[in-house]
Amino acid sequence: MLIDGGTENAGNTVVKYLQDLGITRIDFVVATHPHADHIGGLIKVLEEYNSTSAPVIIDCGFDTTSKVYRDFIALANERTLEHAVRGQVIILDTYVNLTVLNPQDPLEFNDPNDNSVVLRMQVYNVTFLFTGDSESKSEASILKSGLNVTSIILKVGHHGSRTATSLEFLEAVNPRVAIISVGLGNSYGHPHQETIEKLTNFGVIIYRTDLDGTIIVTTDGIHYTIITERP
Repeated sequence: MLIDGGTENAGNTVVKYLQDLGITRIDFVVATHPHADHIGGLIKVLEEYNSTSAPVIIDCGFDTTSKVYRDFIALANERTLEHAVRGQVIILDTYVNLTVLNPQDPLEFNDPNDNSVVLRMQVYNVTFLFTGDSESKSEASILKSGLNVTSIILKVGHHGSRTATSLEFLEAVNPRVAIISVGLGNSYGHPHQETIEKLTNFGVIIYRTDLDGTIIVTTDGIHYTIITERP
């Protein structure tokens, strides 16, 4: 499974990384929401991995008129395109499954960010939470649903923006590790200091792509290791 692909400029980097790992098939490609910094790189991925080697696309079902989205959806429509719906379970193998925590059907919000696909992945006893650009409104909706959000490793929402990772959500997830995917020197000032302080005060170990480079988490379902690689 591949979740998001960065900007269009990142597409070649993503493809090379997958190929260097020897990955010839991607069972599921997830586009959390239609913003260009999440789906742009997936265009190159879907050009390199055809409908046989990347057969299923999962998105949030939020349409836009941007050229990047139109280019992406044209490739997605050559495959099986499914809209994620809260409560769905995706089984990857005997010990790996994912639960869709967001979005609802019909879509609950007018903002693409809060309609992001949010996935909780369980690898035997090790759990991950992938949040896309989900913000405080969708976090509150997820908590209200009563679905299990507790996760050892949290991919922090919206690049560490102050508009995400509410204290209530953080307390419910109760992570040990937080990973922030964020561009170095980005114009938004992500991650915001408020989010860093919140995570630090909660005792979470923080990894950031702008400072740490590539962040690789491996697990056997009982233990996990995290290593970082700078270019």
